[in-house]
Amino acid sequence: MDRAFHTALLDPVLDELRAAVEKTGLLPLRTPFVSGLDGVVRHPGWRPGADYLVRQARRTADFRAVLRAVGSTGSARPTGPAGVVLLELGPSAALTGMARRVLPGAAAVPTSAFRHAVARLHCAGVAVDWAALLAGCGGRRVPLPTYPFQHQSHWVGPPPVPTTSYVPERTTEDGMTEQAVLDRVLALTAGHLGYRPSEVGADRTYVGLGADSLQLIGMVRQLEAEFGTEIAIREILEEAGTPRLTARLISTRTTPKPQVEDEPEPVYATRAEVEELTRQVAQLARNQVAMLTQLSDAVALLTGVSAAAPEGDRR
Repeated sequence: MDRAFHTALLDPVLDELRAAVEKTGLLPLRTPFVSGLDGVVRHPGWRPGADYLVRQARRTADFRAVLRAVGSTGSARPTGPAGVVLLELGPSAALTGMARRVLPGAAAVPTSAFRHAVARLHCAGVAVDWAALLAGCGGRRVPLPTYPFQHQSHWVGPPPVPTTSYVPERTTEDGMTEQAVLDRVLALTAGHLGYRPSEVGADRTYVGLGADSLQLIGMVRQLEAEFGTEIAIREILEEAGTPRLTARLISTRTTPKPQVEDEPEPVYATRAEVEELTRQVAQLARNQVAMLTQLSDAVALLTGVSAAAPEGDRR
C-alpha cells in the first residue's frame, strides 16, 4: 500500500472511491458484522453503501468500541463453550494483545503461528474440522493411556542453555561484526517465538511478534550464555525491543567468557522474574493503548477543525 488508510492522505481519492462503489453491486451481509466506525453490530441482511465505505476508509478505526460490542451480550457475539473467541488474521499479534487487555476473559488467538492457533482454538472449545485440516498428511486419532500422566516441567521454545558450562565459539570480544550478532539474534528469536527465520524482520518488535514473558526470558538467557554478557529484561522492553537493537546492545558490550564447571546446573527464570516481566509488559501495553487513544483523539480534532474552517481559509 502506498497510502495510510484512515488518514487525510486518502482525501484525494475519496471521490473516486465513492464513484467506484456506486457502480458496484454490493451483496447483503450473511453473518453479523461489528463496524469499526462506531462499534455498532450490523446484522445479516444489512447492505453497505458508498457513503459508509468512504467513511470507513477515511475515519479512524475505533477498535476499542468493536471489542466492547463483541464482548457484550447479544446474538452477534462469536462464542465457543469457553466464552468469546477472537481470531486475528495477519502476520503479527499486535491486535491480539489489545483484545486480551480489553476482554481479559476472551480467548484471543493470533494466526501468525498456524499450528499453535489451531491448538488454541481447539482448547477454547471451537469445533475444528480435523478431517479437512489433516487431509493427506496421515494424521489420525491415537488412544491415550488411562492412568494419570506423570507431571514434568517442559520448557517453552528451544531447550535452555546452561550458562555455567557453555563456552561460545565466538563472542563480541573475538571481533564478531554487528551483522553476525544480528543473524544469531534473528535465529534465536525465530526459534523461541515459533517463526521461520525468514518471517522475523530485524526491525519488528518482540511485542509485535507476540512474544510472552517466558519466551523473552528464555531468549535473553540464551543470548547471555552465547555472548558472555548480561542483558536486563528491562533493556529488552524499553531500549532494545527489536532484534536489530538487541544485536547493537550486545555488540557494544564485552564480558569475560563463563567458566566451565565440572557439574553445571542449568539456570532457569525465577518466578519473581516472570512476574516482574509480566508486569512490565502489561505496563508497556497500557502505555501503547493510551498513545493510540491520544493519537485518535488528535486526528479526530484536526479533522473537525478542518471541516469547520471556511472554504477560503482552507485554501
